[in-house]
Amino acid sequence: SKSVANSFHGDVFEYLRNSAMDAANFFDKPVLANGFRRLPEFRRNNFGASIGGPIKKDKTFFYGVFEGVKEAKGITTIDTVMPAACHTTTGIVDNQACLGATSAGTTTVAPAIVPLLALYPSPNLPSATGVNNYTFPYTQPTDDYFGQMRVDQNFSSNDTVFARYTIQNTTQALVQSFPDDGTNDQTRSQFLTLSENHIFSSALLNTFRASYSRSKMNYQDFASTPTGPLYSITPGWALANITITGYSPEASLITFPFLRKQNIFTYSDDMFRTQGKHSLKFGVLFNHYQDYLMGNAPKGTASFTSLTNFLAATATSINSVAANALLDRTFHYNTIGFYAQDD
Repeated sequence: SKSVANSFHGDVFEYLRNSAMDAANFFDKPVLANGFRRLPEFRRNNFGASIGGPIKKDKTFFYGVFEGVKEAKGITTIDTVMPAACHTTTGIVDNQACLGATSAGTTTVAPAIVPLLALYPSPNLPSATGVNNYTFPYTQPTDDYFGQMRVDQNFSSNDTVFARYTIQNTTQALVQSFPDDGTNDQTRSQFLTLSENHIFSSALLNTFRASYSRSKMNYQDFASTPTGPLYSITPGWALANITITGYSPEASLITFPFLRKQNIFTYSDDMFRTQGKHSLKFGVLFNHYQDYLMGNAPKGTASFTSLTNFLAATATSINSVAANALLDRTFHYNTIGFYAQDD
């Protein structure tokens, strides 16, 4: 932020990027799976404005600014999935067609695995190497807004004060390996500052500042993320992270949902004094922190070393948390610092 004079001034800006003006690279292929797009979608607008001027001539001034970013970004995801032959209505799969076995036979899918197997899509991309691939179109949205207002007050030639408020909101929806799984990420930061400069004499200046900062991060699973007894490792939570060696994970992020809130109260004072050949500086800074944390990976994980073990529900490892696990954390603490300097 900046202080202003007795005249009004301001500006407006806009920056634009659009995929219509981008060239396709070698790997961008228009196929049915991506809606025959020439290349992934990308739109980005960065816009804003500022204005400042006097409220009362020579006494009170203001300065405000706003900036926004809106982005739609095409994400190309290529997953490795099991063959389409693994998806049957009977729960019995052909060992050769599904598991790649050399001899004939069948495997019965374990009842606990049937609903999890249904979450994996069938391949929709051709592959010359025999790997089964799946892709889907996704346009990742991001919105970021920033605003700030500052007011300066001149009480006298020796005493000036300014107050400043800043806020920033950001949202982004991130998809994981498959369309149903992802996170809605939201952050908000707010800052309030009050500062006074006082000139006691030509040799003595003091600056006092008080501020309050509040930040919040709130990351939640997509509403479409599977949940319930058929999908949850930890009861009451959404689908966990399921990994099968050689295949893309069917997973939501194990550390989500995640919530963090932080308040910081800050007070500082700096004094500057000129004494003969000496330029003296003294200062003190005090911070009081309030932190709240909720998360701690409650959903759990399940790992399988092969597709055969997955269909048989034979996991290498399963991790979860106890039903009465404490997922919240609260911290309160202070910091204080001093300095003295002589040039």
